[in-house]
Amino acid sequence: MKFTMITFRRMIYILITIIVLLSIAIVCISIDFNREKSNHDKKMQEMKDVIGMMANIGHEKAGMIKLSDDLNISLTTARKTLDNDILAMQYDLVETLSKNDLVG
Repeated sequence: MKFTMITFRRMIYILITIIVLLSIAIVCISIDFNREKSNHDKKMQEMKDVIGMMANIGHEKAGMIKLSDDLNISLTTARKTLDNDILAMQYDLVETLSKNDLVG
């Protein structure tokens, strides 16, 4: 009976030691998990900030493209107007020259 009691006590000590070691392992894993979660959250926030900045830049570029398109339309309209005016002036010049018999 004495032998069985000593074996039982040893088994209890071994089980308590295993429980303590496993509890320490769980606490360490939990701390590491929280640290990794915090790092992940920081990285995600940085990525969100970068995406936000890129979206703002995209909107600015879209505005510039719109202005560029508007400028192209204005320049095209102005060029057509100038072309028509120059052509009309050439016709007037030729007409004036022909009225004065200066066309050679």
